[in-house]
Amino acid sequence: MERRSNNNQGTKAELAELKAYLIGLKLDIRTRLPEDLTPREEKLVNGYIRAQLRVARGSKKRARRIFESLDQQPDFVKFEMSNQPLFAAIDIAVRGATNRKDRNDDPVKPLFIIEKSD
Repeated sequence: MERRSNNNQGTKAELAELKAYLIGLKLDIRTRLPEDLTPREEKLVNGYIRAQLRVARGSKKRARRIFESLDQQPDFVKFEMSNQPLFAAIDIAVRGATNRKDRNDDPVKPLFIIEKSD
């Protein structure tokens, strides 16, 4: 008979590994942010990164709360729309894909690409 504690330990180890990877990814993304961002814009971007990382960890409810909070910020939507390549890069870095399209319905070219090491 299989012991539950072994399953839980495996799950905990996998979760710890995922968390470590996502923390490293967050730091890597932050080093690639444009230098001309205002402190307010940095805060908005960091919130977006946090939400995307929550999605990646499977915490969709928490991610939704962060996204809703960002959407309520009067300057977020305008900032997001004017910085599509940055947000596309974050999407790809965290989730591996982006759904962002430009005005011509072409895929948005990301500002940067983070190569994943296996």
